[in-house]
Amino acid sequence: MKTTVISLTDDTIRFIVSGIDNAFANTLRRTMVAEVPIMTIEDIFYFDNSSLVADEVLAHRLGFTPLTTDLDKYILPEDCDCNAELGCPNCRAVLTMDVEADEEIVTVYSGDLVPDDPSTAPASTTIPLAKLAPKQAIRFEAYAQLGQGKTHMKWSPVSMCVYQNVSLVPVEDTAAAEECIMDCGDAAEMVGDVVKVIDIQKFESCKRCRELVTRDAIMGNLVPDEFLFTVESNGALTPKRIVTEAVKILKKRLSELRDKIDADDLHNEISEFEFSKQVQPTPIPASDDSEDTPDSEDTDVEVEPTPTPASDETEESDDSEDTDEEVETTGDN
Repeated sequence: MKTTVISLTDDTIRFIVSGIDNAFANTLRRTMVAEVPIMTIEDIFYFDNSSLVADEVLAHRLGFTPLTTDLDKYILPEDCDCNAELGCPNCRAVLTMDVEADEEIVTVYSGDLVPDDPSTAPASTTIPLAKLAPKQAIRFEAYAQLGQGKTHMKWSPVSMCVYQNVSLVPVEDTAAAEECIMDCGDAAEMVGDVVKVIDIQKFESCKRCRELVTRDAIMGNLVPDEFLFTVESNGALTPKRIVTEAVKILKKRLSELRDKIDADDLHNEISEFEFSKQVQPTPIPASDDSEDTPDSEDTDVEVEPTPTPASDETEESDDSEDTDEEVETTGDN
């Protein structure tokens, strides 16, 4: 693996990494976005907020206000042994605000935050937070602590972190290509008879370069193991520190993985929760009423009604009729 820094400013670094695949490049990007810790306001105690900005909205704006971070001085709360709800001087910093408008409207900026530790101050002093009408005020005490972007994006140290493949495009007119590359700065360079397109977006912003090398040619000649990274800091850390911290985190994780492989300890036991055993549902017995109901329905459907037997009076009347008939016959004889 080889790394080449293309440009470095106060807030942005651009560098090329070769000899890696897309999976490793994305791992490095995600580590810079979500694993490198920075200081951010987490808890606020309001003494007065008579502005039109609600406490929750103001807290949200303060949480996304980048604070300069000294990673050599503070540690993550989970790594601190103080066990305090609001932390200790090793894992938290205190900032206060006391702003009141007298006779005119006052705009409250991030620069109005007063840190107890100068190394944990707003990275930018011109971020507007609220406006105060006359006689309104904002007073609070805030506690900042280290955190990671995977917990909340307010702890992400970057405002942009992207990578793209480098492209090697062969050209026939090398003289025209060299003239075009001179106008494009570090977007491309000549490597023999090949144009090495380093920054595709910047390269395509030049009309002459677009006419010389088409986009289809660029996309068809991407180098699969060489990438350009562009990392822009939000001001909490320098871009160089973001990259170096991400590499340290990756090396530590890979070292832990190697130790587990050597110890054949690749299956960690689940300790936070346990799966309950699947129990077969017990059938609910039918009640007496429910048993009678199906029987009665079956009786009504399947069983024919039983004919009503004749009463005793009916039988007696039939016998009397037969007696009368016999008497009359005897009389004729």
